[in-house]
Amino acid sequence: MFGLRIRVPAMLFVASLLLAACGSSASTGASASSSGPTKVGMALAAPKNDGGFAQAHYQGLTQAEKDLGIKGSLVEQAVTPDQRVNALTSLAQDNELVIGVGGEFAQAGVQVAPQFPKVTFVIIQGETAANAPNLHVYGVREGVPAYIAGVVLAKLTKTHKAGFIGGEQIPPATQASDAFKAGLQSVDPMITLQSTIVGSFNDPQKGAAAASAQLANGADVFYGYLAAGFPGVLQAIKDSKKDAHAASNIFPRCDQAPFVVGDSILNAAADVVGIIKDFKNKAIPAHPVYHGVEVPDIQRFELCPGYTQYSDLVKTTTDGINNGSIKLPNGV
Repeated sequence: MFGLRIRVPAMLFVASLLLAACGSSASTGASASSSGPTKVGMALAAPKNDGGFAQAHYQGLTQAEKDLGIKGSLVEQAVTPDQRVNALTSLAQDNELVIGVGGEFAQAGVQVAPQFPKVTFVIIQGETAANAPNLHVYGVREGVPAYIAGVVLAKLTKTHKAGFIGGEQIPPATQASDAFKAGLQSVDPMITLQSTIVGSFNDPQKGAAAASAQLANGADVFYGYLAAGFPGVLQAIKDSKKDAHAASNIFPRCDQAPFVVGDSILNAAADVVGIIKDFKNKAIPAHPVYHGVEVPDIQRFELCPGYTQYSDLVKTTTDGINNGSIKLPNGV
């Protein structure tokens, strides 16, 4: 499907950087071509089939190939900070637009973008830099639907104890944890939250271990801010044989367990296609653009079929967030 497929081994990046340093493009990068398809590179911190944030954005790249006729290239599994810098650097050699997916690429974007002024960089959940006008930020406020999940799950807890399980210590995870807690306590201030960051979005064993510990401490409602690690949370709940409920993020998971209440759905593909359209139309905004739940086609909290009795609660909470009558925690 892609004209260029790049993977993450360190020696490959070292070789590509050494070759790039010998050419005149090393300090400027690719410039927009007057003919041929627009070249777009995407860097992922996880596998493109992680069942979460990375996969959702990768689907946007493939959709843009079909809908917009772009030529996409990919770096996946850029796990370490050095690999993320190398991923953006490598992609900048041959692409007009480089998209780094996730807050994990925030610092890499700040470091790499000034070196390639002819390349446009977009970092999802990233940071801007005064010395890099070619560095742009789009994102989703993932804490917003987590708040709605908290409101719903507050109606289901019997122990007044909840659990949050996140993958990595990045700002969106902190925001989701804070918002989930606020949503819970907006219904019942006595609900307490155990929040655990397991160090990986894609490790089911770590997800299961965290959920098991929280179950042992009395939690009976859970929000999983995970990707491929979320099935571990579900397995821990199943094994405990306790009356517990869970919600997750990104993709619908209603079919994975009857106790999944709902999901913070993210249509990242639509967001990526929109970013690429903005680039092609020379309309990428100078200031960061973030979506909450005001555009449900991009992000929303969606109930599973067995929990539709909470539909009105989801609607009124969503409306309250959008009209400002519900105040979210700072930073969310």
